[in-house]
Amino acid sequence: MVEIARALDEQHQLTAHRAKQLESLSLVRRKQDANDKRRRTFHLTQKGRVEAEKVEAVCRQGVEIFEDLSEELGCDLNRVLNSAHALLQQRPVVSRAIENQKNDVRS
Repeated sequence: MVEIARALDEQHQLTAHRAKQLESLSLVRRKQDANDKRRRTFHLTQKGRVEAEKVEAVCRQGVEIFEDLSEELGCDLNRVLNSAHALLQQRPVVSRAIENQKNDVRS
C-alpha cells in the first residue's frame, strides 16, 4: 500500500480507503505475498479489467481531443495548462483576486 501511495503522491490512509472501495466494487482483489507475509498485492478482477479497458478508451479519446485542440489553437495545450497550474500553485486565484481588488481601490 505504501508503494502505491508514493506512486500516486497520496497519503497512505487515502490510498487504503480507495483500495477498500475498489475491493468492495469487486474491481480488485488483494492477495498476500507468499514470500513476505506483511506484503499484499492487488490484482484486477475480470470486472476490473473490463472497467480498466473503458477508462483506457476514454483516456485515448481525451488525448486525441487535446491534440486536436492544440492544433486548432496553434499551441501545446497540455504545456499551457501545466504552466497555468504551476503559476496557480505559486499564487492561487484567491490571492490574485485580492491583489486585483487592492489595485482597483488604488486606481
